[in-house]
Amino acid sequence: MRPTSEPLATTSAAWEDRPVRIERAVAVAAATLLADEGEGGLERVLDALLEGTQADFVFLDRNVEDPDRGFGFVNVAARARSELGVPDRISEIFTFVPWSRLPHSREHLERGIPVAFSVEELEGPERHFYRHVVETVTRSVLKLPIRRGNRWMGVLGFAQTEAQHRWTPEDVDLLRTVADLIGTFWERRDLDDARSASLAAMARRIEMEHALAEAGRMLLLGYGEDSLRKALEALRRATGASFVFVNTCEDDPELGPVLGSHVTVAAPGLVATAADWEYWRRVPWSRLPTAYRYIIQGRAFAFTLEELDGAEREWYEQAPTRIRSEVKIPIFVGGELRGIIGFSDVTRARSWDRQDLLLLATAARMVGVFWERSRAKETLERLVRSKDEFVAAVSHELRTPLTAVVGLAQELRSDLDRFSRAELEEFVGLIADQATEVAYIVEDLLVVARADIGQVNVDPARVEIRPELERVLQAVFPDGGVPVTGGPATVTADPARLRQILRNLATNARRYGGPNVEVRVVSGDGATVVEVRDDGDGIPPEDREHIFEPYRTAHDQIGQPASVGLGLTVSRQLARLMDGDLEYLRDGPWSVFRLTLPS
Repeated sequence: MRPTSEPLATTSAAWEDRPVRIERAVAVAAATLLADEGEGGLERVLDALLEGTQADFVFLDRNVEDPDRGFGFVNVAARARSELGVPDRISEIFTFVPWSRLPHSREHLERGIPVAFSVEELEGPERHFYRHVVETVTRSVLKLPIRRGNRWMGVLGFAQTEAQHRWTPEDVDLLRTVADLIGTFWERRDLDDARSASLAAMARRIEMEHALAEAGRMLLLGYGEDSLRKALEALRRATGASFVFVNTCEDDPELGPVLGSHVTVAAPGLVATAADWEYWRRVPWSRLPTAYRYIIQGRAFAFTLEELDGAEREWYEQAPTRIRSEVKIPIFVGGELRGIIGFSDVTRARSWDRQDLLLLATAARMVGVFWERSRAKETLERLVRSKDEFVAAVSHELRTPLTAVVGLAQELRSDLDRFSRAELEEFVGLIADQATEVAYIVEDLLVVARADIGQVNVDPARVEIRPELERVLQAVFPDGGVPVTGGPATVTADPARLRQILRNLATNARRYGGPNVEVRVVSGDGATVVEVRDDGDGIPPEDREHIFEPYRTAHDQIGQPASVGLGLTVSRQLARLMDGDLEYLRDGPWSVFRLTLPS
């Protein structure tokens, strides 16, 4: 026998006054719900219905949509006659029940039709649920749908321990009034909750916007870690996070891409321990693969610890301070990923909505602008220092040869006849050499100035490199002693520019190299390599690219007043304009400047 959705009429004379009792219960329920006494009011409604209907159990279920388990319901309240009591297992069993387990009830209720049945009459999964999952003493059940418009919100239910209990149509009509009132109550509470949530979200966003404004002021008016720390503290207060931190993205020669700890602020009472600092000081991105995939794409990555898996979860679980939830937002500077800003919670599994993430992304952009402005300030300061160093270096280096030229010329003009022919030839030679040195300095300056505006021209031709090399070495090392190995070689280069490069490399070796200097020429594979080698102390690895910057010298001192510090800069620029290159390397005890030009 299948259960029916139509309530059956009672024949018991003892139940003749039930409509009066039910009407009284409906009135109590209406007054209670209109008074809006919250969830406690719902329990009083069920108490009134339990007394008015003389049911053994009255229960209230609310429909929910679970992203993992689907469409189902949870029990929000239940009442039973005092001698029966509410089963202890009811809260556990009805924490979430998929409607797929109660197909007969769902078929009627979602269409707005009450359903009444005897448990013995059930079949299929619904019979199994009541007999083997609930293990109920209930024998008959009445369920009424709670609806608002086309929305099915839940169920108002009544259960009896006797199988022959029946409900009249009048009973059902009266009880449906209560179900409708509960639907109205729920809808009003939903609207109130939504309005409260909206107001709370608005207040939170206003607070966040104020924090962003304060952080922006800190970053705009200041420089350095102290200003960044103050900005992060403003953001931490607004978000209520346990920790707010900024990490830098770096490349480690051994670990690959890593996150480097930069600045962290903590909530009052929380302290980042020494173990925390060491644990998070340099984190390989390989330990955080999911976060890296999001960050490298320019997306925020928000998570709770329970949502992580694999290496990422293991990394967070082993951290000295356990993080329950976190969000990381990328920081870009000039289109390049430079770091992240993060917000961690140690007390709650927090979720962040889209508006939250948009505001936090604004904070990340502000930090990026702060870094960019700081870098521009450092560049400007470096340029100012370079200008001062340049003026000092040029004035010194030009003054030395010009002093010699002027002094010798004045001597010759004041008393030319008292000098012998040999002395005159020597004076003229010195004047010529010093004037040539000035010309070389000016030539380097012109190349750098023209390179800044893209107007350095080269006129490539076929050039025999050995004669040019020997001519330069003879001028720079007049006493000789610089061996040249390698056979004849022809390169495609501008002859004047080639001599300028060779002269600068030879001069650099004479000024800053060791006592032994040698030159090697090697041809092959469509290119010719000229190596100028010396056995000096060499250049630290971290400075091997800096020496090619203007006003740097090969001995890792900036703007020493014996050199303008342009030779290596000019030489690399010219080499690359001629489709070649200039690089520095260390070969055992030798410092090597390697010039490569097309053959």
